Amino acid sequence: MISFLRTMFDKKPKVPDPGQRVLLLENEEWRVGYRAVSEPITAETGEIVILVAGEEEFRAARWDNRLADGKPWPVSRMTVPRRDEQRARRKARRDARRGARNGRKLESPEKNR
Repeated sequence: MISFLRTMFDKKPKVPDPGQRVLLLENEEWRVGYRAVSEPITAETGEIVILVAGEEEFRAARWDNRLADGKPWPVSRMTVPRRDEQRARRKARRDARRGARNGRKLESPEKNR
């Protein structure tokens, strides 16, 4: 029973909630730095799409207390990143900012191995 519940809760959501970070698939590559800004919408073609906006547009819209301008993106070509991946990216950005603030450039982790 516990293993069933564990597998049930470990699955990634198929459709992101508004405000949730998403990865977009374009030309066989994953693009990062986007957020879902709408609920699922059915396009005229019958495909399910979600409006997505860049991270900067999303933050500016929240600051200005308005809705972010988003572009439609098919749900079949997006995924919600796992939390540990999000944490790793945040830590890398934070470390890069700290390094830049101290006037030094950080080496990539691969060089230290």
